[in-house]
Amino acid sequence: MSDQLARFPAAPSSDGRAQPWYLRRGSLVAAAIVAIVVVTVITDLPAPDNRASDIAAAKTVIGQISTDLAPCTNATGEAFQLYSFQTAGTITSSQRASAPGWLSQDVVACSFANAQVFDLSNVDIPGTASGKQLGVALSWATQWATSDALDAMSAIETLMADPTKATARTTLLTQWRLMVAHREDADRSIETASTLLSISLPSLGLPSIPEPAT
Repeated sequence: MSDQLARFPAAPSSDGRAQPWYLRRGSLVAAAIVAIVVVTVITDLPAPDNRASDIAAAKTVIGQISTDLAPCTNATGEAFQLYSFQTAGTITSSQRASAPGWLSQDVVACSFANAQVFDLSNVDIPGTASGKQLGVALSWATQWATSDALDAMSAIETLMADPTKATARTTLLTQWRLMVAHREDADRSIETASTLLSISLPSLGLPSIPEPAT
């Protein structure tokens, strides 16, 4: 109490007696300002995330993305495998005859004409820090499917019909490199989300495609 009195010396009242420091107008204003600042700081502090619910939400999001991408990832693997059979000279006459129909379906599987791929635009991303990383991963995965893989398979369609098309070979190699880069970008975002949640989250399931022979 003596310290308080030293910091806030009493002022005389109208009857000559000293007023306590807490009744002085200047002290009340200062105390009010301090209280407002404290309340403001407390209010501005971020609310702690519920880790368990964040982890559950992250796994749900990854599961949805993986499910929506599944037709495209399967189609991409098939298209590149067919092309590898052709470049290696091991493609059968039956496979060659079926290739145009298969590849046409594979291209659709990675386009927004595919209902599951279209559903990628409806994935509900949490607004948490880890959720933002999942949103980035979703963006890279969508580009991997609807741009990189789609254009690569279109080039494969051309090369299966005419292996001498130089522009198609260039396109295929360029799109394959983008597939590798964007797959790594998506994986890094998942890893960052894993670090934020202190847990190892599952991958999106984007396949690692060997470099095509051109």
